[in-house]
Amino acid sequence: MVLTRAQLPADAYDAIAERYTELLATDGVPHDTAIPVLLDLLGPLAGRRVLDLACGTGRLSRRLAEAGADAVVAVDLSRELLRHAVDTEWQQPRAITYLHDDAQTLGSVGDASLDAVACCLALADIADLDAVYRAVWRVLRSGGVFAWVVNHPAAPVSGGNGKLHPLPIPYHEATCWRSGNPESVRSLVPTWHRPLAAYVNRALAVGFVLAPPAPLREVPAPPQVLARHPLYRHLPYLLAVRLQKCSTAGASSHGGSYTHEEAP
Repeated sequence: MVLTRAQLPADAYDAIAERYTELLATDGVPHDTAIPVLLDLLGPLAGRRVLDLACGTGRLSRRLAEAGADAVVAVDLSRELLRHAVDTEWQQPRAITYLHDDAQTLGSVGDASLDAVACCLALADIADLDAVYRAVWRVLRSGGVFAWVVNHPAAPVSGGNGKLHPLPIPYHEATCWRSGNPESVRSLVPTWHRPLAAYVNRALAVGFVLAPPAPLREVPAPPQVLARHPLYRHLPYLLAVRLQKCSTAGASSHGGSYTHEEAP
């Protein structure tokens, strides 16, 4: 099922902003696991201008600033989530610039104005992945890095009974779905499932290359998650990817060319 931006308005995220913020305050394990991986993929940030894509309440934005980035710009489609981020900035200033913008266009960000872009657990919330890749490509300088983390596409999902269940749709099908777990934020706002190949191949089609070292990481579940869900000993928890903008759109560092296809 393809969702347009009209079917997933910012209002949907505004409506759950309070609940989402409370959830992060009480159970920030996914973000606490993802952010150190992102910082490692980005490398040293001193002297670099970095964008936090789909920043939400600014959790990653603040860590980017603390890690020494020369400038941090953060964008999100939800005004209510941005309000929480700005409130924290007022209380603990870190010189972060928060902008109300669409990750699929980045209209408020100039061409080739950034050294790095990071996205923490948000790509699956965005309908048009190809548009995101094109927008990030445009705002990155040559050689710039796009590092992102998502819930691993092969990871199980939580049920209302506290147990893990297989994803309720075929793995290789790229589609939007809604959780049946009333305790999950995904019961209020749907999410996109995409197979790993779709995430990577669509980036390569735009012209990104996988940037060593270790550009693909399948992150295991942390101890506190394993204690609740031993099944994660046999399954990946998060997927992390480091992409780099090469000099010519549509060409890899090996000289090959890529064409866009909807199928992964």
